[in-house]
Amino acid sequence: MTSCLGVRFDRAVRFFKKFADFRVRTMRGKPDTEFAHVRETPRGWLVVVNRDQDFDSAADCLMHEVAHVLDWNKNGYEEADGDQHRRSWGVIYSDLYRRYHEAAERGEI
Repeated sequence: MTSCLGVRFDRAVRFFKKFADFRVRTMRGKPDTEFAHVRETPRGWLVVVNRDQDFDSAADCLMHEVAHVLDWNKNGYEEADGDQHRRSWGVIYSDLYRRYHEAAERGEI
């Protein structure tokens, strides 16, 4: 079944699942709320994406949160540190960004 963000978003989710194990939930946002977030649950990582955005924005939010999952799995994360967008996250995000756009150019997404 296609998600509310469409087939292209579903393809993006499948693409990112090649790199990390996570679940995705989409939900309606409210004015002035975040576009996406990720949290660890007893069932694993859950990425929540605001469905009130266009595909490009939703895919970028998904990529941003998957980069967090990859960084935290590799380098750990202490919430008290508050350093969510550290250098290691940026390196991972830029690699995902490149791979995602290469896959999009090939028509995979």
